[in-house]
Amino acid sequence: MKLKRKILAVIFSVCVLLSGIMPLGNIFGLGTTEAKAATTGDPMVLQVQHWLNQTYGTNSKFTSVFPSGITENGKTGQQVEQGLITGLQIELGIATPNGSFGPATTSAFKTMTIRAANNLSNPKNIEYILQGGFYCKGYNPGAFSGIFYTATQNAVKAFQADAGLTNCDGAVTAMIMKALLNTDPFVLSPNGDAKIRQIQQSLNNKYNAYTGLLPTNGVYVASTNKALIYALQAEEGLSTSTANGAFGPTTTADCPTLKAGDTRTSHVKILQYALYCNGFDPGGFDGTYGSGVTNAVKAFQTSMCLTSTGTADMPTIKATMASGGDTNRSATGCDCGTILTNATATTLKNNGYKVVGRYLTGKCNGVSKALTASEIQIILKNGLKFFPIYETSGTYLSYFTASQGTSDAANAISAASNLGLQSGTTIYFAVDFDAMDSDVTSNVLPYFQAIKSYFDSHNGNGYKIGIYGARNICSRVCSAGYASNVFVGDMSTGFSGNLGYKMPTGWSYDQFTTVTIGSGSGQIEIDKDSFSNNDAGVSAVTNNSNTPQVYK
Repeated sequence: MKLKRKILAVIFSVCVLLSGIMPLGNIFGLGTTEAKAATTGDPMVLQVQHWLNQTYGTNSKFTSVFPSGITENGKTGQQVEQGLITGLQIELGIATPNGSFGPATTSAFKTMTIRAANNLSNPKNIEYILQGGFYCKGYNPGAFSGIFYTATQNAVKAFQADAGLTNCDGAVTAMIMKALLNTDPFVLSPNGDAKIRQIQQSLNNKYNAYTGLLPTNGVYVASTNKALIYALQAEEGLSTSTANGAFGPTTTADCPTLKAGDTRTSHVKILQYALYCNGFDPGGFDGTYGSGVTNAVKAFQTSMCLTSTGTADMPTIKATMASGGDTNRSATGCDCGTILTNATATTLKNNGYKVVGRYLTGKCNGVSKALTASEIQIILKNGLKFFPIYETSGTYLSYFTASQGTSDAANAISAASNLGLQSGTTIYFAVDFDAMDSDVTSNVLPYFQAIKSYFDSHNGNGYKIGIYGARNICSRVCSAGYASNVFVGDMSTGFSGNLGYKMPTGWSYDQFTTVTIGSGSGQIEIDKDSFSNNDAGVSAVTNNSNTPQVYK
């Protein structure tokens, strides 16, 4: 055991010496240190982990966060980053370290910006932590020595440049330290878009007082989405203490209307960024509202069933940044968990609704919400159409299994057949909770794969599979080939599957707010749904003699 430790120590020493000469990725013939360490382990990351345990392993403040210490495997990840933060908090005198770089840590660090000239001889733990952060992030700080030499300063400058900052002075502020000690990537990812990265860097450079430093890997994610809102709030004049990255009432009220020739360059740039992040290329990010922006705005408006004018009004701008968009806009589609009567159907018709989503099975607050044959007559006689939804208990992760998918597919086909729904009708299976991307992989996709398998072998009626859920869920299920039509749950603007995701291509219905309309016996609560007509809905059913019935 002692011999192994000595050999390991020699390896570490050689790595440290070589790291001052060339980047570690080059030494090992790999990509970045970060990529190596995240898979098979990296010697320098291992040394950082070992140093944390050796330095703080007997400190009760550290062991309260890491009772078993830091795992020494040479792999980057959340644990080692939290370990570095915990060590930093101990050095800063934080009373109760927790491994989270919050306001108290930020405030304590603000009094001690680290520069190369501060320490050229005596190792300091804070500078070990800084260098450790760089190794875990994939940068070469020159050595793991606790001394802020020129190579470490160059690593700071490189990181500042990657983040998009123009003042790359090599000084480590609280903002730099916080961005360094996490797993956010600041180099272009293999699946990243260079233009998205340009947007992220530009937002970091101008609005970091609001946003801090967001990842700059070229992948549009929730933090990019929120940064766009922060940028708009900054241009609207909201202070850093008021702005919150959510498109609320104040942001909505102060939202500008932008059109061709507008001279508000910063506002137009934000619009250009938002359009591109939604998949509509404005032709550049120069702050000029020319034909490229006009055409992109028109295309976006058309895709969202907004009036296509080429002018970016509040409903348009809000729709680029908040999945629900302008919740006061009109809609011709809706859905509800209430069995319709003549009175409530008349209310829908009189308020301009053309199609209503209704449930094939289930209860709401102990009362049946299941579509009935008599209700179908009421819907169709009132000149409305409907689209069928299948949901029993799809509001939690463990519900979604392959066996449940098989069972739900069988029940949905049976219910639809009993109601006389014709071939080609889409049944929308609901994923009604905030599923993380990993949840989609582990549970939601197997669930829909089972539905697809059952439909392929037992669906003599020719029904189609639809998906209801947040944007990411819908896109992934459709991309996997398990559903053909989409009912987007955009009303939940804070869902992880909506923040930082584009609208699914070819969507049919877009649920964006809940309202109560009508009065007396005709009063009804509904969810308003934009209706794209990609799925026209059911306008006729078949009776027992297989004759289509249209009620008028």
